[in-house]
Amino acid sequence: MKNIINTAVRTEGNTASTVKKRKWKQRLLLLFYPIGVVRIWRSKKSLWLKLAYSILALPVFLLISIYIGV
Repeated sequence: MKNIINTAVRTEGNTASTVKKRKWKQRLLLLFYPIGVVRIWRSKKSLWLKLAYSILALPVFLLISIYIGV
């Protein structure tokens, strides 16, 4: 009986850390503009948020990529 309870507790702890890792990945991918645009347009966010991200993040992405390219 103790083994079953301990296993359940370990599973819950692992699940919480996995969710945190997924959030970091999602936020990090939004920094990469092409991937971010695809992800935001596939999501169920509102239209104004999708358009705002698509328009406002483009200059930031271009500046960063030009700086890295030079």
